[in-house]
Amino acid sequence: MSEPQPTPRPLTLRDRLMIALFAIIGVPLSLLMLYLLVRSIDPPRHVNESVGTILSWGASNDPEVVLHYYKMKLFVRIDDGRTVSVASTRTYAPKAGDRVRIQERIGWLGTRHYVELPDT
Repeated sequence: MSEPQPTPRPLTLRDRLMIALFAIIGVPLSLLMLYLLVRSIDPPRHVNESVGTILSWGASNDPEVVLHYYKMKLFVRIDDGRTVSVASTRTYAPKAGDRVRIQERIGWLGTRHYVELPDT
C-alpha cells in the first residue's frame, strides 16, 4: 500500500516577498546586464571614413611598453560639422589644428565608435 503524498505547505508572506523582490529588482537588473554585454561586443554594421581637425586631446602614458605609446582621446571637429571624441594610439603628442583621418563604426545597436586611422 502506498503512503499518501504530503501536501505542499502554503506560501508564507516571506516567500511572497522574496518572489516579488526578485521580479522587481532581479529581472530588470539581469536585462540591463545582458544589454550592456551585447552593447560592449556590438559588431560594426557600417563603417564610414572622414577627415577632421584636432581641437584638443588628453593622453595617458602606458609605462609597461618598450616604445612609449600614448592612449589618447582626441576631440576632433569633422568636416561635416560634428565634434566627436576619437580613440587614438600615438607615439607623439598631436598639435591642435592637425588633420586626421577618422573611421566611424556604427554597430547593429546604433552605437557609434570613432577611431583614428594611421597615416600610410
